[in-house]
Amino acid sequence: MTDLDARVRRALDAQHAPESLRRRTLAAIEEARACQDGTPASASESVPLTPAVRAAARRRRPARALAALAACLVLALAGFGLHSVYREPVAFVGIDVNPSIELGINRFDRVVEARPLNDDGRALLDDVTLAGLSYQEAIDALTTSAAFAPYADAGSLVEVSVASADTALADRLAAQTDAALEALPCDHACGSVGTEVRDQASAAGMGMARYQAAQELVALDPSLTLDECAAMSMRELRDRISACAGHGESSSDDAPAGAGRGPHAGSGAGEGRGAQGQGQGEGAGGSHGHGRHGA
Repeated sequence: MTDLDARVRRALDAQHAPESLRRRTLAAIEEARACQDGTPASASESVPLTPAVRAAARRRRPARALAALAACLVLALAGFGLHSVYREPVAFVGIDVNPSIELGINRFDRVVEARPLNDDGRALLDDVTLAGLSYQEAIDALTTSAAFAPYADAGSLVEVSVASADTALADRLAAQTDAALEALPCDHACGSVGTEVRDQASAAGMGMARYQAAQELVALDPSLTLDECAAMSMRELRDRISACAGHGESSSDDAPAGAGRGPHAGSGAGEGRGAQGQGQGEGAGGSHGHGRHGA
């Protein structure tokens, strides 16, 4: 094996390319070498060359061709690796109202996945295209769309949960979402949760906030099932939780996620501010959030 072969194989080993692509690339190199070994000098050469010069030229041409092929290979594999990195989500943003959707965000802050989690979520994403946008563009497009407006009125509650191993990224995405929702009349709560919550919610086919609220309500009222809770809006879930907990109607002191209580009711405690109970707080398990809720 030549030094060039070794470099090419090391380049292949460093990339997470499909095995079929690796085999085809190495085969192409071998084929190029075989062809070049028997290629005569260019017919355009007008000056007669000695056999020694011709032999030296034949030795150089395969090396140059293989070097060029190797360079192309490295560039192709680098592009393949970059494409894989681009497509991989490093954070998930779950938005639950009555529609439930989940957005996958890559390390470049681009939406690479937009997934509906219920029928209303599917209808919403049919009307609003979010994939390919930066997260800021996506959350602005969603919250200002006509399709989202019926779910963002004064009687609605929007809960947003962000799951990522990168806590700084999760906090930033939650803050961007909170700022976008501040312009709407609905109540809202935004915060980060552990990635295990996202895994459990996905297994149940529910959004993160809806799943946590459903679990809480089922614990308070065992006559209910997760499927029944999944059919409720976030406002209904939080009102039922409040009633079962003995608080009666929702108020600024016992309202759901966000304002001084983390992203989900009962997950933590914090300091509320203002007539609407706006605030921030740390939740159990590291979850925390901010938002606005009404009486």
